Amino acid sequence: MKIERTSSVNSSHVKRADRSQKNESGKFARQIGGQDSAPDPVSGAAPAQGIDALLAIQEIDDSAADGRNARGRQWGAEVLDRLDAIRLGLLTGSIPVSELRNIVALVASQRESASDPRLQEILDEIELRARVELAKFEVDR
Repeated sequence: MKIERTSSVNSSHVKRADRSQKNESGKFARQIGGQDSAPDPVSGAAPAQGIDALLAIQEIDDSAADGRNARGRQWGAEVLDRLDAIRLGLLTGSIPVSELRNIVALVASQRESASDPRLQEILDEIELRARVELAKFEVDR
């Protein structure tokens, strides 16, 4: 396609609205100046009293929490090993009764120290499943 002619684009002129009303000098100042009440006095800032307590909390040694976490991880690894042995027993058709009893004992020993409701729920499910498998074994005997 060949362009034959180019021309500049004329912009339409913007027509401004006529201002029939003239601005009255100081009208805005009179409107906001009509407040009869005096502004409320500004009070000083409250002293920062609680900061010392917050800083002291941050300085607490986390070694106690780290010890609990390490024991929790160790216990969790032990329970997972026991559950894995039970899983293998389910696959082979022979669940070791000693493993089921160990799981029940492990869960019972840690139930009291678990503060998280979700963790307690999981422990309940594990213990229930182990007790059901023990009951099945006792019935088959």
